[in-house]
Amino acid sequence: MLRQTISAQGGRPRVLLVGSGDGNWFSNLDLFAEVHAIDISTKTVESLRARLPVSLRSRVETGDAHATRFESSTFDFVVANSTLHHLDLELSLREFTRILKCNGSLIAAEPNMFNPQVWWMHQTARNREKYCLSPDEQAFGRRFIQKVLSDYFFDVSVSYFDFWHPTFGDSKNKNLVYRTLVALESLPLIRNFCGSLFIKARLPKPAS
Repeated sequence: MLRQTISAQGGRPRVLLVGSGDGNWFSNLDLFAEVHAIDISTKTVESLRARLPVSLRSRVETGDAHATRFESSTFDFVVANSTLHHLDLELSLREFTRILKCNGSLIAAEPNMFNPQVWWMHQTARNREKYCLSPDEQAFGRRFIQKVLSDYFFDVSVSYFDFWHPTFGDSKNKNLVYRTLVALESLPLIRNFCGSLFIKARLPKPAS
C-alpha cells in the first residue's frame, strides 16, 4: 500500500520518515523516493547510520517531529510508522502541514485500538510494562484519528489491515494462512478487528 501510494505521484518524491526505527522503512522507501529520516533517539540514529552506505548517512538525523529543522513546503510526503501515538498530535500535525508541499500527504500506520490484542496491551499498568508501553502511550480508533486529522488535512482515509502476526511466520511465504487472513481484511465488521490502521491524509491545493 505504501509504495503504491507514493509511486502514484511519479518521479522521485521527497519523503520525511518520522521515526527511523530499525531502518527497514528507510531502505524500502529509498528504492523509489528521496528519503530523509528523523528520530528522537540519538542512539537509534547512530545505530542506523552505522549500517547505511556513506551516501545515505547524511539523510538520517536526530530530530523532534514537533519542531523539525526543515523549511516550509519541503516534502511531498510525511511517513510515520507506528509513531503518531507517541507524539503530541496537535503540535506534530501542525508541523507536518508546515513542511509538506501544497497537495502533500501524510501516510501513517498505527495500532488499532479495537484489535483485541492491542486493546489488552493498553488496559493495565502491568500490561503496559510487560509490552514496554509508555504511561501516556495510546492506540487509536479509526473514527478518533480520522476526526483529529480532518482538522488539519482534507481527503482523509483510514482503513484496516494486518491480521497477520509475526508468530505466524514470514508473511513473504504467502501460504494458505496468510491468504486467508488477507481475505478477512476485506470483510465488513471482521476487518474492524485488524491489528493496524493505514492512514492517508492530503493537504489541499492552493486556491487558483
